[in-house]
Amino acid sequence: MVAILLLLVFISSSPAIAGEVKSVTLEVKGMTCNLCPPMVKKAKRLTIEMKVINPLDYFKENQIIIMIIKSAEFIKSSSSIELCPKITAPEFAFIGRSNVGKSSLINMLVNRTGLAKTSAKPGKTRLINHFLINKSWYLVDLPGYGYASASKVEIAKWSKFIDDYLSKRENLACLFVLVDSRIEPQKIDMEFISNLKFLGVPFVLISTKTDKISKLKIERHIKSFKRELIEMREELPTHFMSSSKTATGRSEILSLIKKINNEWNLDKTIEEVKRGKKVELIGDTYSEPKKEI
Repeated sequence: MVAILLLLVFISSSPAIAGEVKSVTLEVKGMTCNLCPPMVKKAKRLTIEMKVINPLDYFKENQIIIMIIKSAEFIKSSSSIELCPKITAPEFAFIGRSNVGKSSLINMLVNRTGLAKTSAKPGKTRLINHFLINKSWYLVDLPGYGYASASKVEIAKWSKFIDDYLSKRENLACLFVLVDSRIEPQKIDMEFISNLKFLGVPFVLISTKTDKISKLKIERHIKSFKRELIEMREELPTHFMSSSKTATGRSEILSLIKKINNEWNLDKTIEEVKRGKKVELIGDTYSEPKKEI
């Protein structure tokens, strides 16, 4: 059924002016709205007002938006993109060189010990692992690149399905590339990032294990990394410092995920509204109502 909604519409390239109120008129065929005022209960046309807000005004630079992790559950492991879960929510994928601390970072972010399996032997993640967070978005643990106790044939197979995932997964909202803050830029990291540019995949950079090295060395390694990035890319990606031990970077990373998640869900909601479908917004998640009105 159709209900009147007041939505905050985030615009990026739209010519609309921030503060302007836009409206979308929906045709109502043979339906009534029990939640609406009496004068519109049997209306044949309903108008939805949408207030336009510039996201740069709403999400101030470096503003932290708190995300509380209420639930985190393993959904499935997939050996190809065709076997991945049905596209129902945005996905935030994490990838990095073997032994970069990816599993520990994931467990720290969701505050769940053992959700992503850690191992003393690098390169154990060999499938695409999906975890459903807060029942509204997927955290995706991708196989590490670099050293792994596997044959060249197996490594080539992993590389292909990772490239397939990155280039074809329509609901991939953001890719986080992890690098070890303790060491200078590695050739394999730069090659992977170069491949992302070829695939047209935007990404966010996370430096891990910052608790294991002095700030002076971290700064030197980061400057070296940025110097190489500038040579191959037009602009530097968003960059976070992190530590699984001290939880450094947790709030900032989750804040970015929440912002992107909100925008992704809002875009989907607006499309549903334009098609005349009743929807509801619950916190930072999008869902259809549990019962018809």
